[in-house]
Amino acid sequence: MRYREFVLAVEGGRDVGAATLLAGDLSYRLLDGRADLALLQDLRVATGERGRGVGTALFAHIAGMARERGLRQLKIETQNVNPRACHFYRRQGGVLGGIARHAYAGDPVAHGDVQLLWYLDL
Repeated sequence: MRYREFVLAVEGGRDVGAATLLAGDLSYRLLDGRADLALLQDLRVATGERGRGVGTALFAHIAGMARERGLRQLKIETQNVNPRACHFYRRQGGVLGGIARHAYAGDPVAHGDVQLLWYLDL
């Protein structure tokens, strides 16, 4: 089964964060052809809301959704230019499992960034 789910965090009528879960689309490159792998494609928290637990709540919710669907591992992509995200995923229990120095070589904006892949066993 294919999943593409968007989670929106709302507080006091304001959108304060969002995250997207992908799974089951075996043609999607970052899922590595694995039916048991989920991808946290994006997690964002509004600038003024950071440090209040919104990201932690979103991450826990996404991981829980993946677990409920019987998926065994959550994969998260970030870049070396985002150390705040790297520290966040490590604090959530993520383990750095892949580094791709030239993953964005064709991207005119991110061509010098290094792709970092984090994994969380569910």
